[in-house]
Amino acid sequence: MDNPSSSPEQRTLTIVVKTPNQAHHDQIIKGIDINWTVKDLKKHLFQVYPNNPPEKDQRIIYSGKLLLDHLPIRDAFRRSDPMPTVHLVCTFRALPAGQLGAQPKAQVTPAEQRRGGPSPLVTGEDSGAPATPPSPPSGPQADGLRRRGHPTGSTPPGPVPQRPPRRR
Repeated sequence: MDNPSSSPEQRTLTIVVKTPNQAHHDQIIKGIDINWTVKDLKKHLFQVYPNNPPEKDQRIIYSGKLLLDHLPIRDAFRRSDPMPTVHLVCTFRALPAGQLGAQPKAQVTPAEQRRGGPSPLVTGEDSGAPATPPSPPSGPQADGLRRRGHPTGSTPPGPVPQRPPRRR
């Protein structure tokens, strides 16, 4: 690669692309033009790499260093490396709330709107009495949620084993 114009074989590279989470097997990408920039390589990876990661979400690491978008490919890799290996790290993008299975907010009744909306506490607005907590649900699935800890009505666990004292 010392003289890229001497033969057509030296104008292109073949690289190995690895992902850190092993979501995909190592990919061999052929036909990388040495006159491209890293940004051009990202555009190419968007087209040919599984899951088509957008170029703005891609980070390419070579030899422990982040390759910047403006860097020419011919300057990015060691000339002695016949098939450079890069690591492709992609930014994780959360799915929109609608795709996560979230439920819409409960409808507020007109009576609740006058009181200022639903409240987890029952307040004594007229009497000035302090707020009182709501009563607990009658069963473990009354509200559809699972609770941590011991289920109600079960026998308490036996004594907790004690550790021997630490030696100093």
